Amino acid sequence: MAAGGWSTPGAGQDASAPGINRREAALELIRAFARGDGAAMRPLLHEDLKVSGLLLEVASGAAWLEALRADPPEPANWRIREVEEHSAVITILWELDKPRGPLEICQEFGFQGVRIRRMALAFDTRRLRAPSPHR
Repeated sequence: MAAGGWSTPGAGQDASAPGINRREAALELIRAFARGDGAAMRPLLHEDLKVSGLLLEVASGAAWLEALRADPPEPANWRIREVEEHSAVITILWELDKPRGPLEICQEFGFQGVRIRRMALAFDTRRLRAPSPHR
């Protein structure tokens, strides 16, 4: 396991599991993220992955995994609320339990084949900060 509990991908890992579709690739990425399993995420990601979000923008799958290894999210319960599919785009609305209440995340996945080539995330960053003692 790498620092922060994130495992690293092994050499020679290739494309995602045979027969996996785009919906399952997006859902498996969320599952692996919640487990802190970078090795399971790597085969789902296109090497030219672009991630845009409120806290991070990266231009490769390796850079995104490295950012997660450097600052891993705390373990939390999670649940899928809704999945929408539109051609080569999957949008998932999901929740992550945080100390300040559930963090609702809207995550859009774009694909090349069944590999995730683009992710855009939106969520309320106030749920990530500790409560202010002045409130």
